[in-house]
Amino acid sequence: MEIPEFTLPDWLENCDADTILQRMMDKLPPDMDRTEGGFPWDFTAPAALEVSELLQFYIPETLKTMHPMWAYGRWLDYHAQGVGTERKKANPASGVVRVSGVAGTAIPEGFRFAVPTDGTVPAVEFYASCSCQIGVEGYVDIEVVAVEPGTRGNVAAGTVAVMPEPVSGIKSISNPERITGGTAEENDESLRKRIQEINSSAGMSFVGCVADYRRWAMEVPGVGDVFVIPQWDPDTPNSVKVVCMDYNGEPANAHILQAVYDHIYSDNDNDRLCPIGAILTVAPPSPVDISISARVRIEVGEVRETVYGRFLENLRRYYNTAKNEKVVKYSMVGAILVNTPGVYDYMDLAINDAEGNIPLGDDEYPVTRLVEWR
Repeated sequence: MEIPEFTLPDWLENCDADTILQRMMDKLPPDMDRTEGGFPWDFTAPAALEVSELLQFYIPETLKTMHPMWAYGRWLDYHAQGVGTERKKANPASGVVRVSGVAGTAIPEGFRFAVPTDGTVPAVEFYASCSCQIGVEGYVDIEVVAVEPGTRGNVAAGTVAVMPEPVSGIKSISNPERITGGTAEENDESLRKRIQEINSSAGMSFVGCVADYRRWAMEVPGVGDVFVIPQWDPDTPNSVKVVCMDYNGEPANAHILQAVYDHIYSDNDNDRLCPIGAILTVAPPSPVDISISARVRIEVGEVRETVYGRFLENLRRYYNTAKNEKVVKYSMVGAILVNTPGVYDYMDLAINDAEGNIPLGDDEYPVTRLVEWR
């Protein structure tokens, strides 16, 4: 959301200390000494400084905090409370850890797993969200949640490997997939946008329109963007699909999706937000496979695998923009590739075996399945 520049009112112009001091000196009787260092000057100069600070800083900042358009921090939080919402707290990452070992070994709820420290970065700990035991297959998949909310809990596959307190019967630990959904506390820009959306809908009847479902979903911690598809199932009357991205621009994980569903479609009829009879589905976007091939020339002194990883990360960040534009642009992928640190040049770029854009539907999101560098 583009915020217009705050402009001082006319009556706050020309309020610097020198101008105020000069106006004060001009009002002195003509026979009084007005030279710098004189008695009148020494007594009016400090007052001019104080008045100038009040008029040039405190009053403008007060005017800003009076309006959500320019308010910030806790002052913006007050505006959020005034429209019935609040800043979303940091959300903990969640995912699945596979524990292998002796069948029947019990793992209690709250049991800790961790990404080990490397000596400079502290360990990242997760806890089991429920109790379970290793099955006859010799393993069990456990849902885990990061102990500390925030983005540090978003870790790559295969990195959760230790237990702070070892248990007899457990042989190995690993997370088969990335653990995602850890988001920072909502920033001012996002909260300001939600306040503006609520204010713009003031006076409207909240009957479960597309804007209502989007607003309800956006109130849940961890949610970054929402796409609502009304009557998405032609065979089911009143069906509504809410497609959620997390605050990091990735498809929302199961933990966030369930929280959105519970928030909109509460088991308590008095707390339910959506209209009676609505059939709600909350889901991540449907993946669209993206395969990229190119002849890439790496700069001298760079490690090919390191440059490859940088490109994948830059590409992942671009996908959120592609989702909003509903297309993965061939030209953008080329720009990302050539601007990746360590890439000198490239030739013969293809996306899904063609030199063209990849369109995306309302509930689709691009996912990199293969990157082949020759």
